[in-house]
Amino acid sequence: LIVTVAACVYGWGITRMSFHEYYSPAVKSMSVSWKAWLYGGYAPSASITLDKLPGAFMIQALSARIFGFHTWSVIAPQVVAAVLAVLVLFRLVRRWQGPVAGLLAAALLATTPILAALAHSQISDGILVLFLVLAADAGQRAVSTGRLRTLLLCGVWVGLAFQTSNFAALLNFLE
Repeated sequence: LIVTVAACVYGWGITRMSFHEYYSPAVKSMSVSWKAWLYGGYAPSASITLDKLPGAFMIQALSARIFGFHTWSVIAPQVVAAVLAVLVLFRLVRRWQGPVAGLLAAALLATTPILAALAHSQISDGILVLFLVLAADAGQRAVSTGRLRTLLLCGVWVGLAFQTSNFAALLNFLE
């Protein structure tokens, strides 16, 4: 129920959202040129690149490449990431503290105004939240099981978060 409500709220009005003035031209060029996609090119020739690492914009560009360049195809990855973050947080906290705590944590994250705002925008921080929650989940499993594989998976998620929004991911993980 929590995830369904979150998906409805986050996805509501997705076709009426507006593009980010700076990042949308980059996503458009990344959706039509593989070179621009790889380098985070602001132009299809990738001669000018974004001011940050292109991780999250790569996801948005793939969505735009598959579904066409529309507001909903660019913002949909943010909506999906926000809903998945709620699910993963529920799984993490349920395994650690039980089902009631998991539901409470999922409900608190789902009703956090900033997550809803990020789900409705083209800014890459919604995907960053998902990657950091996945890193926390893998880190918690690594500590509880003592397996190297889950510890390495935690590192992969932190690396992807760093690729999405480099400095913010590092600061959030070090906390």
